[in-house]
Amino acid sequence: MGTLITCQVHKKKPTLLLLNALHVASTGAEVQIISPDTDVLLLALRRYPQLGHNPSFITVVGDKRRTIFLKPMYDSIGDCLAAALPGFHAFTGCDTTGHFAGKGKQGCWKALKKSSVNVIEAFIQLGSNRTISPEMELALELFVCQLYLPGTELCELSSLRWHMFKKSFAESEKLPPTKGALEQHIKRAHYQATVWYHDEIAKPKLPEPSEYGWTLENNLYRPVITHLPPAPKAVLELVMCKCAERHVVPASEQIVYAQRCALVRHLMTSVRTLNNQQPLIQMTVMMNYN
Repeated sequence: MGTLITCQVHKKKPTLLLLNALHVASTGAEVQIISPDTDVLLLALRRYPQLGHNPSFITVVGDKRRTIFLKPMYDSIGDCLAAALPGFHAFTGCDTTGHFAGKGKQGCWKALKKSSVNVIEAFIQLGSNRTISPEMELALELFVCQLYLPGTELCELSSLRWHMFKKSFAESEKLPPTKGALEQHIKRAHYQATVWYHDEIAKPKLPEPSEYGWTLENNLYRPVITHLPPAPKAVLELVMCKCAERHVVPASEQIVYAQRCALVRHLMTSVRTLNNQQPLIQMTVMMNYN
């Protein structure tokens, strides 16, 4: 008879649910996991070899109940992609990290399946230790390049952004993020993956979020968007917007407001607020400004 594990008590803590599942599996009982949370399914797939005989995931939406046996899914994607799932999910968009504008999970998954061994290994390593290696950053940058322009030989975001802009004058929300924005996003994804990576520990000792793309302001953690200017100084000095005339400010300051409004209107693409993980993390995720 299977042992039923429900996540009703741990809706915001999927790692505790996996901790319980691993404990039950160690007793030899059959594991069934009930949750509506995608995070839990991905963590369960990663831990499939440790979940005993015939583990299953049950999702309930309204009065509909669906049972998913993990073995067919695990066999289909293979052990390498299964191990990469937590890092991949954190990087391509979960509740705490935000997502790339216009890039859904299906497109990201297709890009992952076509990725090189180095890229898949980078997702596997994401969150596995305290440091983010230069090789990992380069591999993730390559993945983003392939995500936005499949088949491209370009492996640097600055080159890809310029290529896409001059080719079709792509709007800012259709461009990949800047190098500076991606570096901060990698840090936040690394932190989230670190939380998931310790799902077998009841009370893991986690690093401070402020070390990984967050800043603490008024007891709230907010994302560090970038450590680089959004555009070269010469470009910023040329930015104008038609709304400047509506600002009731001295003429000498209108250019400042024009720049700010143009950047906000065209470049800031997504805002999310979340209460999760730490006592309160408020996130304003704007990945795609340039």
